[in-house]
Amino acid sequence: IVSYYTNLIYELHSKKLYNYQTTFYRCYARKSKINEQSNTFCN
Repeated sequence: IVSYYTNLIYELHSKKLYNYQTTFYRCYARKSKINEQSNTFCN
């Protein structure tokens, strides 16, 4: 039972990290394309 919960927490954590990475790359691409205003939004 303990291993199941740790695995679940690890999956949720990795998903959160993945979402953070994708938003970061999206914002980075947008910032390079448009202007510095999106920088405040992305940070």
